[in-house]
Amino acid sequence: MAHRNTYMWQHFLARALLVKTYKHGITIAVSAWAWYVFSEYRLPVGWLLYLLPFVSLIVGIAGFVALLQDLLGPDRHDMKLGPILSKVEWGMNAMVRVLVYGALFVFANAKLDTTPTVDQETVLRTIAGVRLDWTDRLPSLVGTIDSWGSPGDVIRLPLRTSEERWLWGGQHIAVRTRAGYLGVPWVVAIERDEAYATREVLKLVPTATEAWKRLIHYYINHQRWDEVVHTGLEYARLYPNDHEYLLWVGTSLGFAQRYTESIQILDDLIIRHPSYEVHQQLGWSLNWSGQSQRAAEVLERSIALDPENFEAYYHLGYVYMDMAVSEKALASFKEVLARLPHFPEVQSKITQLEPIVARERNVLSKAKSRSQPPTPSLP
Repeated sequence: MAHRNTYMWQHFLARALLVKTYKHGITIAVSAWAWYVFSEYRLPVGWLLYLLPFVSLIVGIAGFVALLQDLLGPDRHDMKLGPILSKVEWGMNAMVRVLVYGALFVFANAKLDTTPTVDQETVLRTIAGVRLDWTDRLPSLVGTIDSWGSPGDVIRLPLRTSEERWLWGGQHIAVRTRAGYLGVPWVVAIERDEAYATREVLKLVPTATEAWKRLIHYYINHQRWDEVVHTGLEYARLYPNDHEYLLWVGTSLGFAQRYTESIQILDDLIIRHPSYEVHQQLGWSLNWSGQSQRAAEVLERSIALDPENFEAYYHLGYVYMDMAVSEKALASFKEVLARLPHFPEVQSKITQLEPIVARERNVLSKAKSRSQPPTPSLP
């Protein structure tokens, strides 16, 4: 008996080194990767696609079973699982190819995608499945969701544990999607529609300050810039004296490089509150939006509000450089240095501009001398 066991273990180890055995190990690894891809980059298209993460899991299990079958070899017939192990491998190779090609497509479609994230506001009808508490990223349950593209239809999407713990049937949700590099939309996240909930609060209490701020923050965090402007202007109408918060909204839009929207907020604010800070932010947004002439006017006007502050001169230096008005740019940077002597960036700009201004003055001087009539000689 001991000799038989030794023989079995020797053959078990030998079969573990076979190429076919390694192939099953690769199948398991590929299935695990496909499971991750289909779970991370979910596709809201096709009635069967929501099952892909679960299909990947099943194929991975089948690969493990096939691996056991090869490791056991002919002796598997002597074991209880032998007949079962012999039946699970037949369709696995074709399924693995489908999963690999599908996962590669989904992975490339999402990883190369540079399109903005869009919130699809809809309703989560039901949640079904088996709850898993040991993972946050991988799918646990399946949600039935009203289609945002085809009213009256529904789509099904796997829900991560980190998502479904905050969701329930009948709830308004935001499905965050991107268009996809290969033209196939995919789901970034599924979450509660905080905008809908906040708007419902405002229907009951239209002047709730914190609710308005919460809505504006939500729109900024979700990069819904048109709604930021609309909500910000409505907030300004309700609370025209909350200048600091409105300046923060305009500044946030500027930092997000949404200069047109930033100008809308700040143009409205500067009429009621023409402070030095509002002038600086508006001038900065105007210049970055290509309106350098108006930016220079706004910034020049602000100097009288705080003559000893360097910031307006600093911004003007760059505005005039963009306008190719080198002499004014140089003068502005020198004003910065007069107020803030140790400023390496400004010192570098002055060093760069001084020879340019000298050449321009030299060219202008020669042009003037050529345009002047010659002095008549005395008899």
